[in-house]
Amino acid sequence: MCSVLCGAYSEMSEPQEIDLFLDTSAQFSRHSLDPQTRSRIEALLGSARITGSSTYSRLEFKLSFLRDLAYLHGKLRQFRSIPEVFVHLAKLPPPHDRKLRRTLNHLARFWQTVPGGDEAIIDAILLSIEENVLSYWDWFDESVDHLADGTGCVRSTEPPRLHRGHVDVTLNSCRPARIRCRIHKFFEENRQVFQGIVAVIEQLPEAERSKELKSVQRLTAEASNDPRVLCDDRVCRRIGDALIGVDGKGFPAIVSSNATEFAVICRALGNNLIQIPPS
Repeated sequence: MCSVLCGAYSEMSEPQEIDLFLDTSAQFSRHSLDPQTRSRIEALLGSARITGSSTYSRLEFKLSFLRDLAYLHGKLRQFRSIPEVFVHLAKLPPPHDRKLRRTLNHLARFWQTVPGGDEAIIDAILLSIEENVLSYWDWFDESVDHLADGTGCVRSTEPPRLHRGHVDVTLNSCRPARIRCRIHKFFEENRQVFQGIVAVIEQLPEAERSKELKSVQRLTAEASNDPRVLCDDRVCRRIGDALIGVDGKGFPAIVSSNATEFAVICRALGNNLIQIPPS
């Protein structure tokens, strides 16, 4: 589908000097893929003139990647046994397949770094997770040259912390009655851009419209009447890819492993899409 929707769509290839905007999935992949693929991604980004991302991507990075690390940290503290953690993870229901895969990847990566018995390994992994959660938060900003902040997402500024031995990645809520961001103004400033994305979605067969693309259709219509409906964290997360894509519209290319949504977004924005392997 991507090759049809994006005139300049390409999979990750030889490095080229171009401004690159990274979505959340691209930032995930820089840590969770195999070393060879990660090296290829870094070579691609290293050759870019400028790299960028969005503060909304930073929010999603914490909500998913860092939250998965905190989840693993909590289960290791709870069970104090790696086999029991595996048993627990195996019981996760199907909707948590992605969490299961990412958590197991994290566990395997940390496990490889420490020698010793089960207790020594658990203590070392716990310490490593604590250090990584805090350092990854700083890494996100340092890993790109430019961080777009069109949405003014306040939740994206709330760092993870250690509290009494626990990794805390909780976030405060946002509601229209207590607006803390400027996402409503961001939508007003880019109303025609969002409507352009909807126009591309409407050209797709119904079967090719993902759940998020359908949310973009519906919420663009609702926000056109009252942009403040987006000032709710339960709502804005449903169109996160569109928010991130519009935040990076000044970049000629977007790097993502999520072709389903970003093929549509890039076509509407006139951006190139560089697809990397999913994490």
